[in-house]
Amino acid sequence: MTRMWMVEPEVLCNQHLLGEHKEVHQANGTLKKEMSITGYIKNNCIEPKSIQSRHDVLAGELIRRKMNHKSPLEAVSISYLSKGEQKSKINVDWNLHELMQRCPKCKERIVNHLFKKYQVMIERRAYSWMYAKNCRTNVCLSYEDLIAMGYEVFVNCIKDWKWQRASFSTLLYTALNNKYHMENDYKKIKTSEISHEIRSKSYDIEKQVEFKIKLESLSPNAKYVINSVLNTPLDLINQSKKETGRVSICKKRLQRYLIEHKSWSIYSCIKTFEEIKEVLKY
Repeated sequence: MTRMWMVEPEVLCNQHLLGEHKEVHQANGTLKKEMSITGYIKNNCIEPKSIQSRHDVLAGELIRRKMNHKSPLEAVSISYLSKGEQKSKINVDWNLHELMQRCPKCKERIVNHLFKKYQVMIERRAYSWMYAKNCRTNVCLSYEDLIAMGYEVFVNCIKDWKWQRASFSTLLYTALNNKYHMENDYKKIKTSEISHEIRSKSYDIEKQVEFKIKLESLSPNAKYVINSVLNTPLDLINQSKKETGRVSICKKRLQRYLIEHKSWSIYSCIKTFEEIKEVLKY
């Protein structure tokens, strides 16, 4: 079936690039014979006004890939078509999605192309979300955290994108904002809860001073565990999501993380948690 993909030519694998070039010539032949193209337009296959320009773009990409091109396109009139058919446009998002479903090589090229295209958006959203005046004092996430979350959101959007619902840029922009708000709110709540627990243990000035001294006298391992609770590492968050489908950092999961990823011994974990427990009891 004759089809013009109308996507950026660099995302097409060699087979689909050659195929579209051939089918542009077929579409041009159909127009030259003044045949009906109603079915092609209905099925998102032909964009009459763009045939010549599309051929030139494809020819340029063929030459760039060091393929032979010796078939110039003859200009034809489309005046016999209705005005609606002449102005019809191809849905590029539809075709991008179709290519990703059909061809693994095209999918790889499309994903790389989309990442290069939207990497700047991810970085700008992270920067503006981090440093905007109206939310600067309320941000609990670092710039590096926001960038890492942005890349994670991009991968999820590639998997979940449905062209019928929204363009990829709209989906990514909305998903980024939702992710940043959700993670920031979670971290604020977690920090607030821990701070409240610590304050409740220090009910007068003397106790506060003594409690602070005890905190400062903690071993490096104990301080590392407390810092991991307050600023949970991204790989621990991802591990929690993989196991439970949500962010849930408990003692057992943190202990397993320290043993598997930080090479702590079981004895070190037990000793460190007991040390922290004694301070919190105080």
